[in-house]
Amino acid sequence: MFKGWDKDSIYYSSKEKADSLLFAIDYWEASEWVDMSVNPESHYWWGNLDTATYNKLESALREELAKPNFSSRAEDYMKSDAYKRYKAYLCENADYINLMFQGFLFTEPSAGLCGFLVDDIVKSRYPTAPSIRAMTTETDNQDDEMFAKLNYQKAVWRLMNKGRKVKSNKQ
Repeated sequence: MFKGWDKDSIYYSSKEKADSLLFAIDYWEASEWVDMSVNPESHYWWGNLDTATYNKLESALREELAKPNFSSRAEDYMKSDAYKRYKAYLCENADYINLMFQGFLFTEPSAGLCGFLVDDIVKSRYPTAPSIRAMTTETDNQDDEMFAKLNYQKAVWRLMNKGRKVKSNKQ
């Protein structure tokens, strides 16, 4: 029918297998698709970002965080030049907070050092934002913590969308 088109292995498998392969998505993905259509303000859409500067700043911060025996106190890390530059960049360029979520929020425990750093950065830009540490303290398993992190991210996105709307109305 179409030039160069070959039937793949799903075509030759049973109907039940094909259906389950084609429609296999997990609960989180399905609930997020539903939520996006019902609550669009809880999702933040950003365009193409120039990530070169952000990646340099994040790499410098990660190097700082990886230094052995630097400190166990978040306040000490917050005084470092790498952290100050990273925070200033995110506060000036709020769209990059999404990259911070991908790089720190969802890859590191929120009760640890990164939770303090994420809270500090987000609350500097959005003072009414909730605390990631407070939202995840009651969780006792990975699934509940991930759900709390997703709710935190959505709360911050609502604030980001509100700020974007105010900014666009002024122009």
